[in-house]
Amino acid sequence: MNYFFILCLIFCSSCFSVEIPGGSVLAYSVEGTTKVFYLEVSKVNKEIFNVEKNELSKTLLAYHQSTENTEHLSYESQIAKGFGFNNQIPGPAIVVTEGDDVRIILENKLDTPTSLQFMGMNLPYDQESIVKPGEKKVYSFKVSQPAGTYLYESGYQTQIQLGMGLSGLFIVEPKQKETIDHDFGFVLQEWDLSENGDVRPLSINCNWFTMNGYTAPNIPVLKVSEGSVVRLRFANTSGVSDSPMVLHGFAFRITGTEGGPVDPISSGNYVAVVVVHPGTTRTVEFLASQPGLWKLSCSIPQKTVNNLNRYTNEQNLNAISVGGLFTYVEVLGKNSSPSTIQ
Repeated sequence: MNYFFILCLIFCSSCFSVEIPGGSVLAYSVEGTTKVFYLEVSKVNKEIFNVEKNELSKTLLAYHQSTENTEHLSYESQIAKGFGFNNQIPGPAIVVTEGDDVRIILENKLDTPTSLQFMGMNLPYDQESIVKPGEKKVYSFKVSQPAGTYLYESGYQTQIQLGMGLSGLFIVEPKQKETIDHDFGFVLQEWDLSENGDVRPLSINCNWFTMNGYTAPNIPVLKVSEGSVVRLRFANTSGVSDSPMVLHGFAFRITGTEGGPVDPISSGNYVAVVVVHPGTTRTVEFLASQPGLWKLSCSIPQKTVNNLNRYTNEQNLNAISVGGLFTYVEVLGKNSSPSTIQ
């Protein structure tokens, strides 16, 4: 039985169409017709930035684009001493299919109570009861919502535990196969961190900004093929501010919110910027029609700098190092390979 369980976990962790750059998709086992997931809540020291892992400069140079200050950063590394699911901040994405029977086992290894809530899911009220330290709780429900991008997160002392990192994507895939070539999911978070990584979860003066737990230039570059249909899923689990996301060179069609799918035809024209409010998700799609390297970022400039307060009194503004909420989408032409454009 244990051998079968391991095989099932290995198989089911590799059969998803959704990618979480820098993160992961949670594996599951199958018991009868039920998909069973395991989540463990604990303290996590998350390295959100490390200067030695800066691959962005190499990609930019391959396209003869400016690296700005990505090669001469003011920090060697930065951690966030937060809370995580399965030792990850944000938690691994849970991916299910419309109509699935789902069982999620939560084990609390914090020294404080916690709980799970599933934003956008229709569940009985008793599914949000607290889990005391050292205890487990089983959440069982049928996925009755249509395909879309939802959230799971702490439902206990959310003003603290969300700020400490307890959230993750809950993605419902359709039963019918879609014509999507690339599907990427991102959790956007904001942090007020001390130099040694202590988190101030109630602060509204955030100084570090992450996508899937990493700040630029450590956020992976997205590689897609020319002519492909690309889906981007954004979830803003910050309680502080909006994150308007923009992809240079392309416009989006909004196809979903935290409430479910949106008809792209009736929802209006293309948009260049999609605003992701705190506690919401936005799903967008675009056609990767132009080969090259294209910046994907938050359009608030202060969110593309790490620890901006440090530079308030600086005379030389050129010393400001880039960071925060941005990466690049590399659209590979039919005769090109990743990062080899000369």
